[in-house]
Amino acid sequence: MEKLGQNLDSKEYLTDEANQYSDALENDYHKHRLEVIRSLIPAELFKPKQQIFDFGCGDAVLFPWFLETGGKIEGIDISPEMIEFGQQRLTNWGLDSSLIQVADVNYLKNIPSASLDGLLSFNVLAYLTDEEELTSYQEASRIVKSGGYLIVTHSLKQFI
Repeated sequence: MEKLGQNLDSKEYLTDEANQYSDALENDYHKHRLEVIRSLIPAELFKPKQQIFDFGCGDAVLFPWFLETGGKIEGIDISPEMIEFGQQRLTNWGLDSSLIQVADVNYLKNIPSASLDGLLSFNVLAYLTDEEELTSYQEASRIVKSGGYLIVTHSLKQFI
């Protein structure tokens, strides 16, 4: 199966998904998905001063988990609609909306070497070309501290 970014317009797809996303936030699937994601993140990353980056942060739903424990988190997403949604969410929570911004995989090149305790990338790989995926892994190996965590998940809806 080809990756989404290679056979479909991923930005168009993500725009459509963002427009439907807010309606689904409270359903059982979404709640379970967040429980699963949280279970994948080592407890060490929920400690003060941990530097976390969320590559493909979408609506920033994970941010309070880290900020409430004294950690620091920033993120990017290629979808302006999701970033706008996330910035509104952060503002509503009394958090800094500038913690997230619209950017692509090349943004990772701006992050200082060995500066992150954790790099998260939940369900992003399907939307990257092979070249972008390679860049993401190369940059991850450079920016995550020795002993730090790269947490990547992959899932993809079936397209007909």
